[in-house]
Amino acid sequence: MAIVLDTNVTANGNGVNSFNFAALTTAEANEILICGIHFSNQNTTGITFNTLSWTLIGNVNVPTAGGEIFVYWALAASILSSQTITATFTGGNFPQCSGIIQAWKGCDTTTPVGATQSGTVGNGTTVTGTYTSTVDNSQGIGFAGQTANNSMSAGSNQTEIIEVASIGTFSRSNAIYQNSVTTPAGSSVSMSSTTGSNCAMAIWGIELLPPATLSTEKKIFITTNTSFFGS
Repeated sequence: MAIVLDTNVTANGNGVNSFNFAALTTAEANEILICGIHFSNQNTTGITFNTLSWTLIGNVNVPTAGGEIFVYWALAASILSSQTITATFTGGNFPQCSGIIQAWKGCDTTTPVGATQSGTVGNGTTVTGTYTSTVDNSQGIGFAGQTANNSMSAGSNQTEIIEVASIGTFSRSNAIYQNSVTTPAGSSVSMSSTTGSNCAMAIWGIELLPPATLSTEKKIFITTNTSFFGS
């Protein structure tokens, strides 16, 4: 089964300690949710969610202008129907913020995230996170944020899923994906986001993993024991 984007929802805020993403409805059970949030300062120390079990992929500071990005993943084991997901921030002096949740079908449900790599730029128009893939047929995705409000777009051979601005002018983020899966394992994958004007940006490049296949030992066991069935 191929890894396929199902849907996405967004949220934004200004000076609040939480926000609600738009109601999320998924098409299937066992979808993997990727949540990225950009903040316009570096006072947020963590994020908690009102539903599902979320695992931190990583966080990175945006240089020069300040700001930071947090990225998490969660398994939606059941189909979600108009689910409101609330993100609550720990820290203080809460800034402008923008966030995106992506829902992906066809990922491994135990270990959906493989290699990851952040990238930053203090004053530029392109930010890149480059990782080395760990398995065949993995899907590259990215979440980027800027401490500004310039229009954004995806890098070469990539597609922008959506972008969202804060309530204000100091946080804008986008989600992107690679146009084709990566094979073989060990390939270099660069996820990039660009803007029309120089600004401070950061990005997380993330490898989504397909379901793990049966190991060679298991295949041999099944093959050598077929004589026990129907003979």
